[in-house]
Amino acid sequence: MIKIKDMATLVRIDNRTKAAKLFLEYIKTLSFVKVEDNKPRYNAETEKAINEARARKGIIKTKNHADLMKKLNS
Repeated sequence: MIKIKDMATLVRIDNRTKAAKLFLEYIKTLSFVKVEDNKPRYNAETEKAINEARARKGIIKTKNHADLMKKLNS
């Protein structure tokens, strides 16, 4: 018995250019090519929280520890 492993090659295409978009549309027409679109790593709520954290949205600024505790307890 001979076993043949499935073979796959990952190709990343920066599709911000017209040529790349045309190439991507072309390879989608080939029967032996399967194109998987990028999906978000996380669900929408988590992606939103990550983006807000990166934008430093909702950061509480304090002068010192006592001020922090006062704001947290209020």
